[in-house]
Amino acid sequence: MSAVADLDERKAQDLRPLKKARPVGAFARTMRLPDAPSGPRDGQPGDLWVPETEPTQAAFYAHHESGAWRTFAVVAPSQRGKTLKAILCPLLHACIESRQSFAIALPNLDALAKAWDGKLRPAIEGAGFKDWLPTTGPGSKGGRPPVLVMRDPETNRRAGPLYFLAMGTGARETGVSQVSPQKIGIDEADDAVDAGQLDLTCKRINSWGKQGRAYVASTVNDRTGREASDTTDPDSAHPVLIFYKMGSMHRQKHRCPHCKGYFTPELEHLDVDRCAITCPLCSVIWSEEDRRDALNRSLSVGSLDRIDGDTVVAGAYESDNYSELTTVLDYHMTVLSDICASIRAARLGEAKGEYSRMKTVMHKMFCRSYVEPAGVNDMTAEGLASVSSRSDYDKRMVPHWVTHLAAGVDVQ
Repeated sequence: MSAVADLDERKAQDLRPLKKARPVGAFARTMRLPDAPSGPRDGQPGDLWVPETEPTQAAFYAHHESGAWRTFAVVAPSQRGKTLKAILCPLLHACIESRQSFAIALPNLDALAKAWDGKLRPAIEGAGFKDWLPTTGPGSKGGRPPVLVMRDPETNRRAGPLYFLAMGTGARETGVSQVSPQKIGIDEADDAVDAGQLDLTCKRINSWGKQGRAYVASTVNDRTGREASDTTDPDSAHPVLIFYKMGSMHRQKHRCPHCKGYFTPELEHLDVDRCAITCPLCSVIWSEEDRRDALNRSLSVGSLDRIDGDTVVAGAYESDNYSELTTVLDYHMTVLSDICASIRAARLGEAKGEYSRMKTVMHKMFCRSYVEPAGVNDMTAEGLASVSSRSDYDKRMVPHWVTHLAAGVDVQ
C-alpha cells in the first residue's frame, strides 16, 4: 500500500461513525484498578473497578450524569481515589469514549512532568488502556509531549487529543498555552497560586458552552510561604478550600442506624480513646458495624439541599459549579482504630510543640486548614486574648493542649 493510500485509509477510519458514548459512570465500570487501596473492601490491581463499593464515588457519578453541573471540584483525603474518579476516568472517557479534547493542568511544568511520568501514564496503563498509548511519534518513548494522541489498538482510530497545560510560570513553554479544550482536569489543585488561578483555568472550557467540563481534584496541602489572605479565615491559605466554597459544597450525610437522623461525621464526633463515633442527634455511640451501615445509607447533600425522609430535595443553585468535600470517615477503606491511633499520636506531639503530625491529620485526613496553637510557655496577655478569636476554636471550647485552668470570680 502506498503512503498516500495508507493516509487515505487512516482518514477513512477516523471518519467512521462512532457508537453512542456511554455515561462516565458506565465507562468507569470498564476500567481496571491501576492500584488497590488497603482496607475492609480490598481489591487487586487489575480487577474491574466497581464505583458503587464506595458511596462517595457512586454519588459523584450520579451528580455528573444529572447534567446540572459543568465544573466538578473534589476535595478528599490522600489515597482515597480522588484522581481515579475525578481526573483519570473523565480523561479516558473524553479521549477514548467520546473522542473529545482533554487537558491536564497543573501549577507548573515540573509538576506536569512528574504527574505524567510517575502517576498518570502508569495509571492509564494499569487501568487497561496501555495499548492505546502511542507506539510511534511524540510520547511513544516516554516523556511528556505538548500534545499526546492515543489510538484504538484494533482500528488505529485516533482518540481525542490530550493536552498538557501549566497554570503558572512557564505555561507558554508547553506550546499549547492558548488551547481551549472541551474538558480540563486540574490535579493537586491546592498547589495553585490562589483560587482565582483555578477559576481562570476552568474557564478555558467556556468556548464549548454546555458541553464543556472542568474537573478539580486535590487534598489540602501545605505550601511553604503561602499565608492566609484573610487573617480571620485559615481556609483562605488553601485555594482548593476557597474553590470548594465557591461551589455547591456537597457533603456526605450519614444515616444513624439508631435515630434514623442524618449528619456528617467530623473529628469532633470521634471518641479517640474508645475508637467510636457518637451520634450528635441521639448521643448513641456507634460500633464499627454501625458506622458502615450509616455510610451505606448516606446521602450526598449540598448547601442548598434538604432531606425529606430518605430523599434529597435539590435546592436552587445559581451556578453550575459542583463541589464536594469528604473525610476519612466517608470511606469503607478506612478503619476507625487506625484513624484514632493517628489522632492520638498527633495530639501527643502537639502537646509537646510538634505540630507536623496534627497538620497531616487535619490536611490529609479531614481536609481542613490548620493553625499551629501558641506554645503554653510563649503565651502572652495578647496571645491569650487572641485565642478566643481563633476561628478553629469555639468560644466555649478549651484547646486540648491546655493542662490547667484558672478561674476568678468578681463578687463586688
